Amino acid sequence: VLVTNFIVPTLNFLIKLADQLEPLQVFRLSEFQDVLLGIITTLLIFALFFVFYYLIPYENLGKKVPLLSALWATILWKVAEIIFGYYIGEILPAEGVYGAFILIA
Repeated sequence: VLVTNFIVPTLNFLIKLADQLEPLQVFRLSEFQDVLLGIITTLLIFALFFVFYYLIPYENLGKKVPLLSALWATILWKVAEIIFGYYIGEILPAEGVYGAFILIA
């Protein structure tokens, strides 16, 4: 959870900032690397949801139920991430962003 909620948004922030600042050029990614990072983070989120849904229930649910649950949770997580990013970037004024929210945008 730490990786998907803090480290990846921080890296995305540094990557976006790399376009503007010369010392941060090392964080600039190609389109392929950007897509690859998105796929890896999505798979990581899916794996975490699957582990949670497979290990936490008291009764054995098999593998089909946790797989479908993790799939839908991942899809809804990514949709919420896109909507929140749009809200932070387009609707919320820049001076209204505080603390960790600036790293997520």
